[in-house]
Amino acid sequence: MSVIVTKRSGDIEAYQASKVKNVIAFATEGLDVNPLELESKFDETLYDGIPTSLIHKNLIHHARTLCAAECPDWTFVAGRLLTMLVWAETAAYETDFAAFISKQKLLGRYTHPALVNAFTTEDHLFLGGKIRKERDLDHSY
Repeated sequence: MSVIVTKRSGDIEAYQASKVKNVIAFATEGLDVNPLELESKFDETLYDGIPTSLIHKNLIHHARTLCAAECPDWTFVAGRLLTMLVWAETAAYETDFAAFISKQKLLGRYTHPALVNAFTTEDHLFLGGKIRKERDLDHSY
């Protein structure tokens, strides 16, 4: 029996354990951790229609529980997983920074007068050119 998951887009597809393993592999790459430890902790009860975001949050939870003085890199795994969740929820990197800010203004999320009036579109283009997505992965939970 296969389980159906609901993606963030609302689309449904069959659950694929390989996708969870790929997320774990990406989050643990280059860190001094054993990815199998996180895989073995995954305990989300799978049911038809389960949101993929809930599966992702389960991974974050367990990466946090693995954080210890003996293995501090788990805090970076948890941070990476959280960052990946934010990427998925905001779609921030699917467009350039200036367009992203314009969209946030339209959605009412970027409204503080000091910020709105302080930066021009040219400023946003300049700042967007300085953003490196991979740097988002360099922080702890």
